[in-house]
Amino acid sequence: MILQSISESTVKGNKLSDESAKEFYKSIASIPSNMKFQEKILSYTIQIDGTMAHVWTPYEFYLNDKLSHSGVNAFTLFKEKDSWKIIYLIDTRRK
Repeated sequence: MILQSISESTVKGNKLSDESAKEFYKSIASIPSNMKFQEKILSYTIQIDGTMAHVWTPYEFYLNDKLSHSGVNAFTLFKEKDSWKIIYLIDTRRK
């Protein structure tokens, strides 16, 4: 799985970063238990062609009930037998 993020900033400029699946899982597992986080999916669009699908999901991300950032997730999926696998995920992040 390929994971990338685009951080958008008028001050620092735009930045593309890569993250391994292992790093992503480790970062989620290391969130302190007293920190509340929620990603609200605002809508979604799904496009499918045979064994490939693309999902577009605008979102808002909250930390301790305060809006941290917003953007869009774009997932590419591959159908293997009877299940869909995420093979690529990129998101944008704006303050």
